[in-house]
Formats: sequence, structure tokens, C-alpha cells
Amino acid sequence: MGTPKISVIIPNMNGAHFLGPCLDSLKHQIFKDFELIIIDNASNDNSLIVVKDKIPETIIYSFEKNEGFAKAVNQGIKMAKGDYIFLLNNDTELETNCLNTLNNFLDQHPNISFCATKMLYFDNRKIIDIAGDILTIYGIAHKRGNGEMDSGQYDKGQSIFGACAGAAFYRRSLFEKIGYFDEDFFAYLEDVDISFRANLAGHKCWYVPEAIVYHVDGGTSRKFQKFALFLTIRNQLYLIYKNFSWTLIFISLPFLLVGQTRNFLSGFKNHYLKDVFKAYKEFFINLRSLRVKRSGIQKEKIINTLEILNLLSKKYPFPIKRLRK
Repeated sequence: MGTPKISVIIPNMNGAHFLGPCLDSLKHQIFKDFELIIIDNASNDNSLIVVKDKIPETIIYSFEKNEGFAKAVNQGIKMAKGDYIFLLNNDTELETNCLNTLNNFLDQHPNISFCATKMLYFDNRKIIDIAGDILTIYGIAHKRGNGEMDSGQYDKGQSIFGACAGAAFYRRSLFEKIGYFDEDFFAYLEDVDISFRANLAGHKCWYVPEAIVYHVDGGTSRKFQKFALFLTIRNQLYLIYKNFSWTLIFISLPFLLVGQTRNFLSGFKNHYLKDVFKAYKEFFINLRSLRVKRSGIQKEKIINTLEILNLLSKKYPFPIKRLRK
């Protein structure tokens, strides 16, 4: 067997109950020239038995403890042989033409470095989960189209900020140029961070609506909601500090303050204020290493502040009513 065109990488932790539909949908892909790599974060269920039963030729790498999403996908990328990397959550199911669509798109568009798919909810396939990532001037990321009825409003391909790594398609060469996912994020927003770094270095992301993925959403993270909140707030701070230039921070400071103030108010109202303070504490503890990363990113950027501002959504990223309830 020759070198595969695509490497599909699935990070997994105790996902036996999700993996069946995901693996079946991979088996039924029109495009067959791919390898499957499972990176297992110390599962204690029968995940790997399910994998070997469904797709025996799967390449499996197991960590002895949960190393997080970022380190898992980095391990997979380093093991991958394909020209293209498809990062995929274990709680997904693909339409049969998904890999073929993505492969053909990057083949035909050498100026595009990575792609976002159209993700619909697994249990209600008329509702959009995400049609690409958005980053706002408030320093808050959110899902484009989330919760909307799919009535064709996101059926046009277009240049967007970034791709959700639950089902994102990359040229392997992108990682060779800008580096891997930041493992200090552990999980959450590491995909937004790498999208930002890619944009700063002049790489483009394209939304490919014909590549459809059904997603349970939060299938693994629901078990760790408090930890997920802490990571999200901390990683927002990492993301802003690493990728916003000082000029951009100055311009967007009022909006950044609104975003962070909202985190404190929500933490107080919903009884996770301790986690907000813990997130800030870790941010300041890690400031020295973040400064080194920031320096490297800012030196490599080739787009100016105005171009960066144009990448950022100006829309207020929170549902106002939710805070008032």
C-alpha cells in the first residue's frame, strides 16, 4: 500500500459509545485513500476494541494518562503520512462524500491552507452546530451559525476566520510552517489559536459547506463541565496575549474589557467565580513562556493591524438575555 493522501486523526477518551457511527461513516466514504490514526487518552472502556473491530488497519497510539486534545492531535499529526490532515472528533458522523469534497477542494485551490466543514447536530440534523469559527474583537470565539435552522443561509463557500478542529481539514505543510497546536491550552480554543496564527502568517481558511459532518457536541466534555469552563476562560487570555499585537490590544481594549467583565459577572451569577480567578492566576504564572510564544508569532506575521481587524467580528458575542435570567 502506498502513501495515503489523507490522514484522519481522531483523539479519543472513553468514546466507545460514540465511535461506532463515526467509524462506520469513514468506512463508507467515497474517497478511500486515507489512513486512520486514533490517539487514545488513557481510555478505560472498550474504545480500542471497537476501533479494531470496525477498522482493523487503524494506527493506534495510547497515552498512559489524559494528555488533552492539543497534545493528542499533535501526536497524530507527527505520525501522519498524508498530504492532508483531517482532525475529527469521535462523536461525529460524516456524509459519504465528505473526504472526497475536501480533498478535491484543496487540490483545486493551492492558495487555501485549511478548510472548515458544515457541522450539524447529530440528533437534530436540521440545526447547525457550527459553520466555521468566528473570533470577535471582544477576544471571545464563537460558532458561526450555532443553533440556527439550516435553511441554506450557510450554503455558500467563503473565506472565514478559522475551522473548528472537531472536523477540520489542513494541509500538513501548514503545521510545518507555523508549528503545531499549543499544548499548554490542553483543550478548548487551541483550534482558534492555530487559526489566528495561520491568518497572521498569511494562510487562508475556506468554509466548504458541501462537506457535512453530524456532531453530538460536547460528547466527552460534558463529563468535565467545570474544568471546561476554567480552560475556556484561561485559554481566552492565552489567545489574546499571544496573537493580538500591542496596537490591536490598544484599539480593542474597551471591547476586551467588556468580554472579561462579562466572564466575571457570569462566574458570580453561576457560581464559578473561583474558576475565573484560577484562570487569571494560571495566565500570570505562565506569562514568561507566553511572552516567548508571543514574540515568535508577532515576528512571523505578515498582515497588518487593519487586516487583522477585518478578520475579527464586531458583533457582541454573548446572548444578552442569558446573563439577565
